[in-house]
Amino acid sequence: MLKMKKFLIPSLMLVTVLFLYIFDIGNLNGLRQGTEGFYLQIAKEMFQEKSFIAPLYMGEHHWSKPPLHFWLSFPFYFLEGQASLFSSRLSVVLTSLLYLFLFADWSKRNFNTSRLYAFVFFTACFCFFKYTRIFMMEMPLACLTALGSLYYYDFLNTSKKRFLFLAFLFTGLSILIKGPVSLVMAAGGLGLYGIYLLLTKQQLPIKKTFLWLSLSLLIGSIWFIICYLRFGDEFFNYFFLRENVGKFTARSYPIRHVFQGLLIYGLPWSLFCPFIYYYFYDNKESVKKGNENLYVFLFCNFVFFFTLWLIPSQRSHHYAVPSIPFFLLLILKGCFLGLVKERRQRLFQFTNYLISGFLVILIFFLGVALTISEVYSNPSHLFGLFIAIASCAFAIYHFTQRNNHLYRFFSAALVFGSLWTVLIPSFTLPLVPGEVIEIVGNKKLASVVHKPYFVSEAFNREILSMNSHELQQYVQENQSYYLTYKYNYDKLSQKDQTDVVYTWSIWKRRRRVSHIIDAIKNGKISELKETMILFKNRDYNPQ
Repeated sequence: MLKMKKFLIPSLMLVTVLFLYIFDIGNLNGLRQGTEGFYLQIAKEMFQEKSFIAPLYMGEHHWSKPPLHFWLSFPFYFLEGQASLFSSRLSVVLTSLLYLFLFADWSKRNFNTSRLYAFVFFTACFCFFKYTRIFMMEMPLACLTALGSLYYYDFLNTSKKRFLFLAFLFTGLSILIKGPVSLVMAAGGLGLYGIYLLLTKQQLPIKKTFLWLSLSLLIGSIWFIICYLRFGDEFFNYFFLRENVGKFTARSYPIRHVFQGLLIYGLPWSLFCPFIYYYFYDNKESVKKGNENLYVFLFCNFVFFFTLWLIPSQRSHHYAVPSIPFFLLLILKGCFLGLVKERRQRLFQFTNYLISGFLVILIFFLGVALTISEVYSNPSHLFGLFIAIASCAFAIYHFTQRNNHLYRFFSAALVFGSLWTVLIPSFTLPLVPGEVIEIVGNKKLASVVHKPYFVSEAFNREILSMNSHELQQYVQENQSYYLTYKYNYDKLSQKDQTDVVYTWSIWKRRRRVSHIIDAIKNGKISELKETMILFKNRDYNPQ
């Protein structure tokens, strides 16, 4: 019975975590990132046009990113027979879970912990819940680059060729995700570590480092060479000058955004980061006798992977994501795998109580939400609230227990899973309601929206997309239905020649937390919404 329990409970944990990562990822109206529709459109056009070398956007070459991220979705497109949102996101989910398993395997080899323990720890992090479930590049960029560096560390200490192969393979592939910046991150992190080795050990692994970076560059440069030979200056000027140099001339955002991103995306484990210092301070002698180099290596890479993204002007919260794997490895070892001294136990338990207190407050507000009549009228709201409250209660119990880290990790995964993948998406407003799809059917339609990909997916066919400047001319010359924002419709000079067929509301983009809180406090939820309009030419009478 005991053996069965030891097998059954871990299996249930894994199945639950996998379910929460995959649940409802094909939902058109679910949570998504601002530029996800852009990447989805590129992958879709590349697949449809069989342009496997040159990325395409709206029929034109678009060299903003290398193509590996788009290639990863192609096997799933082939299996389904077409490009789709579900297949695109599934490719990110499955590859990301593979990366997290490799992190867990590396932790077992270097930290002497179980793979299950480390895997659940990583999957319970908010960063991975957010970026694994959408078709963005953050996960492959962060994980491939980090894995390349971690395997290089293994090669550095063991000289085993399989670690060298994995190191230059992952680093090379990371270049094909984002470009040369991946190699800069890997080389920079190693450079800081090399300075440490030179100062303390009077040694510098120049030969091994050159071998790793040169082989990585060989893999990563193949696509760039092919594109330059085929497209010449068109490719070079677009990718290296317009896109990459342009990052330094874009609108400037405060540096604090990146620091905020590290704390937010590292939740809940970022709340334990003080114990990284306490662990190494309390155990400095045993650390020196053990594997001091490992901790310095992780810290050097974390510092460089983080500070590098403070340089571009266009700083955003997600710029902290590349440093998250090293940040979590330091927390895993320094807090949950380290022996917290007795004098630190109270502080450690206080952090657990802090998380539990937040969950108690969250349960209170979710309970208040149950009293709102709108919730009762929508079964998905009710189901999501019930799951969220139950998972928070489960987490509160385990976060207040001592020496029960595995269940603490699993509890965090349940909380983020229930909130991020079940509850919040149930309150999203559809970009294209079912009534609009029924009205338009297969008739001619043009759209002016920020995410044309999702409009086409909603209608399950290609929809003519244009910008707001083109709309005026198109309305004058064509008989059609039109889908756009109200502010675009209000600017039309020929509104008197059109009829509004249907109006509805969607949530405004890029609302800050302060805006949301103020709107709720003042009872003006409408300020968080904007109006969409379906209209047509007055004399357009489709049969």
